[in-house]
Amino acid sequence: MSPSLDGIVTAVVERLQYMAQTQRKYPQHRRSPRAYIKSLKSTSRRVPPVALPTGPMPDEPWYDPHEDEVEYPLIGEAILAYQKEHSHRAKMTRYQSERAISSFLDHAHLHENSPIWMVTRDACKRWRASLVDAPEPKGKGSSSPRATRIPSAVTLEKRLKMVTHFMNWCVDREWLPTNPMHGLSLPKRLVASAKVRKTSFSEEELAKIIPALLALPAHDLPRTEFKWASLALMFSGARCMEVCQLRHQDIRQVDGIWVFDIQNAEGHRVKNAPSVRLVPVHSQLIQLGLLEWAKIKPHSTARVFPLIFPKGSPLVSMWFTRLLKALSIKRPEVSLHSLRHTLAVKLAQARTFPALQHRLLGHAIGKGVEERVYLAGLDFKVKELSEALEAVKFPPF
Repeated sequence: MSPSLDGIVTAVVERLQYMAQTQRKYPQHRRSPRAYIKSLKSTSRRVPPVALPTGPMPDEPWYDPHEDEVEYPLIGEAILAYQKEHSHRAKMTRYQSERAISSFLDHAHLHENSPIWMVTRDACKRWRASLVDAPEPKGKGSSSPRATRIPSAVTLEKRLKMVTHFMNWCVDREWLPTNPMHGLSLPKRLVASAKVRKTSFSEEELAKIIPALLALPAHDLPRTEFKWASLALMFSGARCMEVCQLRHQDIRQVDGIWVFDIQNAEGHRVKNAPSVRLVPVHSQLIQLGLLEWAKIKPHSTARVFPLIFPKGSPLVSMWFTRLLKALSIKRPEVSLHSLRHTLAVKLAQARTFPALQHRLLGHAIGKGVEERVYLAGLDFKVKELSEALEAVKFPPF
């Protein structure tokens, strides 16, 4: 016996009312499977059958039958919340994290509209296997066999750690019971063997780099900021972000000596507690004209490098790498961070007291009982720091 027209209309109306009560686009994905099945059983029998959630069902620990009202977000919602909470990261770091998570979803056969409980360990294993085995295209529009490359173990480990951090973040919010990425990192020996140990620049290389930086035109503002940021890193030994985030008021005089005031203020990021320090401005850097170019305003909170700061340190590193390639002195062992290595080597060659060297570079004094206990109150005046830094001389320019 076929249903009457009134029965069909009644069933459709009740179904629409049920969908309106949920007020969500994917009710079956947002709630646990048992809670959704229970809600279906409580509806009228005249309601047309609704397809159950597809995909692998989670094991028992993933949901509790006594928590029928717990709602689980979609993967896309979890990613947006994660990115919002970590918006303080540098732009390049946020981009790399988004790219790693997007790669995970593609190779794990997941979608942003998939429920968060569909992130299984098997899906994580599929993504890890695709990273290790499949080469990547080297550039856009490249189809030749030579236009593919296999990322190094260091790069793969970095992507695995980014997704692992996202999973741990979901575990902290009780969206996942355990981290399905646990134990899927690459062997430590494999990653360590793939790392290239950085070294310092030689005097011959510095003699090429300094004139090349000084030859950049002053009217080209972006490259001018790159030039002065690189020179400040060379003569101070600071970390790249410590220089890029400097404000006008952070370049000031203490006891008649110009210093970079690297502090943990609002809008600043430092690596650790010893990174908060005063670094004297080298006399050679002042002679080159840094203070005249920056036009220091003592009470201004404006950035000294306004074009570089929003992009973060990776942009300076990439620009400096192109400069090294143009000078034909680029090799895997040197990069922008090698400027920091260079100053450390020069301080050691000048017989600088180790505690002074650590203070200038923003390192902890040491881990021994003498450094941790007896030298805990050791402090240096700006004049002592300046004398140690002035003992370092760079090639003439």
